Amino acid sequence: MNILHCTALGESMLPTFIRRLQEAGKGAAAGRTALILPSPYLLEQARNQLRLTDVVAWQFPRILSLDELAAHLAGLRKISRLEQELLIDGIVRETAAAGEFSYFADIADYPGFITALSRLFDELKMAAVTPAELAAAIDALAGEVERNLARDEAIVALFQAYQARLTELSLVDLGGMYAAAVNKLTQSERQLPFERIFMAEFSVLSPLRLQLVDRLQRRMDMEIGICFEKNRPGVFRSVEPVYQALVGMGFRPEFYSPRPLAATALQRLRRELFAERPALGGEAAGIGVLYSPNRAKELTVVADRIKELLIQREVEPREVVVVVQDPAAYPHLRAVFAERGIPVDTADAAPIQEKALPRLVFAWLRLIRERGNRDSLLAFVKSPYVAGRLELDVDFFEGRLLEEVIRNWAEWPTALERQAPDATTQEEWRGKWQELRLRAQEWERPVAWAEWASRLRDLLSWLDLPGQLQRLRRADILSLPEVRAELQCLEEVLTAATALENLAGVSPTGDNLPVIADLGDMLRQLLGEATVALVDRQAAGVQVVTPETGSGMSFKTVFILGLAEGDFPAPPRESWLYGDRERQTLGEAGVLLRTANDRAAAADFSFALAVAMATEQLWLSALVDNETLPSRFVAEVTRLFVADAVPQHSFALAEVVATRPSRVWSLPELLKASLHHVWTGSAEAAEWMDSYVALSKLMPAGLTERARVESERTGAYAGTIDRNLLDISRFSPSALEQYAACPFVYFAMTVMELGEWQPAVEGFDVLSAGSVWHEVLAGFLGRYRGRLLRGADRQHYEAELSTLLSAAVARLERQGRLTTDAWWQFEQPRWEQALRDWLADELTRQEQQPQWRASYFEWAFGSAARPGSDPASTEQPLLLTTESGEKVEIQGKIDRIDLDGGRLRVIDYKTGKPPARKQLEQGLRLQVPLYMLAVAQLLAGQDETAVEGLYRQVGKAATELGIPGGKLPQPELLALTREATLRYVAGIHAGNFPAQPATSCPDWCPARRFCRRSADSAAETEDATDE
Repeated sequence: MNILHCTALGESMLPTFIRRLQEAGKGAAAGRTALILPSPYLLEQARNQLRLTDVVAWQFPRILSLDELAAHLAGLRKISRLEQELLIDGIVRETAAAGEFSYFADIADYPGFITALSRLFDELKMAAVTPAELAAAIDALAGEVERNLARDEAIVALFQAYQARLTELSLVDLGGMYAAAVNKLTQSERQLPFERIFMAEFSVLSPLRLQLVDRLQRRMDMEIGICFEKNRPGVFRSVEPVYQALVGMGFRPEFYSPRPLAATALQRLRRELFAERPALGGEAAGIGVLYSPNRAKELTVVADRIKELLIQREVEPREVVVVVQDPAAYPHLRAVFAERGIPVDTADAAPIQEKALPRLVFAWLRLIRERGNRDSLLAFVKSPYVAGRLELDVDFFEGRLLEEVIRNWAEWPTALERQAPDATTQEEWRGKWQELRLRAQEWERPVAWAEWASRLRDLLSWLDLPGQLQRLRRADILSLPEVRAELQCLEEVLTAATALENLAGVSPTGDNLPVIADLGDMLRQLLGEATVALVDRQAAGVQVVTPETGSGMSFKTVFILGLAEGDFPAPPRESWLYGDRERQTLGEAGVLLRTANDRAAAADFSFALAVAMATEQLWLSALVDNETLPSRFVAEVTRLFVADAVPQHSFALAEVVATRPSRVWSLPELLKASLHHVWTGSAEAAEWMDSYVALSKLMPAGLTERARVESERTGAYAGTIDRNLLDISRFSPSALEQYAACPFVYFAMTVMELGEWQPAVEGFDVLSAGSVWHEVLAGFLGRYRGRLLRGADRQHYEAELSTLLSAAVARLERQGRLTTDAWWQFEQPRWEQALRDWLADELTRQEQQPQWRASYFEWAFGSAARPGSDPASTEQPLLLTTESGEKVEIQGKIDRIDLDGGRLRVIDYKTGKPPARKQLEQGLRLQVPLYMLAVAQLLAGQDETAVEGLYRQVGKAATELGIPGGKLPQPELLALTREATLRYVAGIHAGNFPAQPATSCPDWCPARRFCRRSADSAAETEDATDE
């Protein structure tokens, strides 16, 4: 008979199942037994324990996840989330183009709409609901709740179309994979690979997964272990449906009493958690709460606390676990722990897009897109795999070409002829260049996704990556983990190529074939946020788990991080497609969809699992500041004990450094604290002096001199510092304009970096938030690249602008640069009106000048590509040459570039008034003239010229300043700009930073508070008044 083992909170059947597998290991049945676990962490723990036995490989039991079992039974591979969303997006666009389901037409392009729709379809399919069953259940809504007929018809039709498209393309999603496995078990009598299955820690199962369990238990013996106690709805409300379903299948329930803990407070916590009328405990030994203002501080507090425990030998690292709801929220956890010498049982990982192979692929796409210019080709051949494949000395090759300006493939032969040291080298270089050119020609033509996938595989085959890695490993250049990481990258890129093949019929540009820029965007999405392991896990280190992945495990000391409302637990938001009331009615009709209450119950159970991992110490780490409240789970724990029984420790944001050296466990923290106490002359300065002296050699060169350059000066500020203290790199037009306005402001804000940090503020002025304007306008115009806007679509355009505005504000809020709250309710209408005004002005301008087409947006030059930059951006800087032959490099980002045949027009948006023409002619405003030079040098083709430049105001009645215009002809203005730029750069290189503004000092000057000129001016004013 099949058995359902119900363990108490903190207990698990997993050790029992592993022990029974070990005992049966020498029998033939062991190889016909499977252990099913829900998380990779538990799977690895089980495999490690069974490897310690002497079971031979062919008798080793199968240990796998339920998804792996379903895929094995179905014989199918499910599509990825991105493939699913692209498929649904294509269906939505097709129906919109056909004029069907107008209900979603206005919001189909809204960020998150396709994701919400795909999640709903996933939820329906995992609930074993077909499109026909959904339609029937929706009819049941009539009379129960107010029904939205247009929405319901659209969802049912899209769900039907999605299922039909999967069938047409022979693809399956997660629900389809499980359904196929259930069907095979139902229809086929063939022998299964297992005779017995153990399942542990599956306390929550969807209806479709329960169907799979039902079919399995009819064909073989099964034992399932879940965490469930009767009569405790506060903890096990989310587990109750699974228990009832399994018992209804015929599983015999067996209940187990909890084992006693030496820590009575933790025992009480397990027993009384979420109870309606708990019995209060008098003491809370082993339980504590830590309050931190942000995640960075939280990590240092927790790491220091763990370090103290390890030094006092209270625990071993492997007896400590850090529980986090979302591991991605703590990307620096391993680094913070490593600073203190704390081993962590997580693989050190890096984003896959930062590894050599993906960077090579994107460099290749850039090479095609930029038509083989010097910068893009050098970036490609610098890859170790390309250099190895071509057998090219890249450093020598690059050094010979430093003085060359090569804008396309056609200019390479003459450049190679000029720079090759001899005829043999020239012939060798020309052969390698020809090989790249021929391969690149195959990539310049738009093709279908399947053909792009074939081209990508051909490129990887040409590189011979496995062969190169094998040679590097034999030469002891790469370690074994490094080789594994690169092979994992290769596997991920090949998987992305397979995903491209599944995109048949899905084009990001409508009816047109995808181009090279589309391929780059798609590969970035397919590779996404995937990571590759760089260093093997440290099995004896501190464990890092989520409540679900570590379910049933026990540790002496547990730290639960991120306890803040909105994080853990997440806010119980309702779905905007179907609200809770509609979901409840659908549930009564047989369509079981999760409600906000269900998600809250699941969060309660997750927290209970995390608490129950502790056997000796439990530390709750909460986040709290002016904007964040601690999680309700903290109050849930403290209410179970008498007042003040649970110790609580707060770490304020002002506590940047430790007060005693004995409280520091890492070198960076020691250096920071030493600098703070010695330089500020704190009460503890003498105690820190020894550390400061010992660490002074580790400080960045010139740091002390920079800090004291003001304090040691006796006379008026001379404005000259040692050039060796400057970090001289590429210059931006805005930085040079800052130097032109006042060299001392440039020194304070750029050299000393005193203006780099900005706190989050509530709101910003509608006319001064330039970054938001640029992001919204670039995102909007990018959708209509090279096309004229139509006045008839004005309402649709306004909706798009509003969506992009919300996305930009949300991004600033996530980055901590903005807090919205009630402010946004008042400010949003102003922004939306300003965008409507801009749109009206843009429509008028395009109607009057239809020959100009907006073609490039946020086009960057001289810096690495960043999110939001135009695909045609280049890392090659604008080069200006001094009379002595020294090269000056300029970098920047142009808001917009319009094309009119062979003419280009540079447009720079200003949220304030455009500059006066006099400022351009005096060399005080450089931005647009330098942009025109950059476009002419780096972007324009042989038959193209940058003939115009515009400063254009946005946000209200738009005014603009055009180039050419005024007294100076355009050539003379550009020559003046070039001369002024070189003069300012020479002053910066010489370290000349006098407080000599070009005009009177404005009140908003960022250096006003510490500028001696301002102080002297104030003193003179007071003296004059006294006289």
